[in-house]
Amino acid sequence: MLTQFTHTFIYFTRSSVAVAGDDWVVVAADTRLAEGYSILTRKVSRCLQLTPKCLIASGGCWTDICTLQKRLRIRATMYQHRHGEDMSCVGAAQLLSNTLYYKRFFPYYAFNVVAGLDREGKGAMFNYDAVGSYQRVVDGYGANGNAAKLIMPVLDNLFGGAGVSSGLAEKPKYTKEEVVEIVKDCFITAGERDIMCGDAVDIYVMTKDGTTHEVFELKAD
Repeated sequence: MLTQFTHTFIYFTRSSVAVAGDDWVVVAADTRLAEGYSILTRKVSRCLQLTPKCLIASGGCWTDICTLQKRLRIRATMYQHRHGEDMSCVGAAQLLSNTLYYKRFFPYYAFNVVAGLDREGKGAMFNYDAVGSYQRVVDGYGANGNAAKLIMPVLDNLFGGAGVSSGLAEKPKYTKEEVVEIVKDCFITAGERDIMCGDAVDIYVMTKDGTTHEVFELKAD
């Protein structure tokens, strides 16, 4: 008697970074989709521009990310039709929290970063766990995914405030162009040390004038 076994593959996407400035945000995520030591695709985008003032970057199980982002798009479109305006970044952050908490007993395997401009035009960045608990990050930077342990020390030293020291009494103010270069260096470093991070990085820069997108190539092995 033969017994059939079904093996379920869970494909993972990794590593995203967000940095919020005075009137801008930079969001970046790598494009590799892998399962174990196998690369399924080198060109998957994990960043969702939910509204003109809000971006969401997600890491975790790709099927859960697709389902979650589809649900968020529907809810954002419903809000726009009902109220005649786009959802605010803070509103989108609360929507994501509610959506994740609703599924807390069978949660989406997705870890998210929300970044955008608030109603005052200031950069805002929110970190989440898998069941919807979130906070607006005071220092305005964060990372999630497999390579976060490699990237966060760099961000802490450059942007961190209380409890983080880089030998500087006052942290310098970086322009969005400088932050983009810092993010590129972070992903280059992570890609050399983490096999789940690589191929390319989607980099989004959001200001009051709109959002620009750049693809930065990494190693492909």
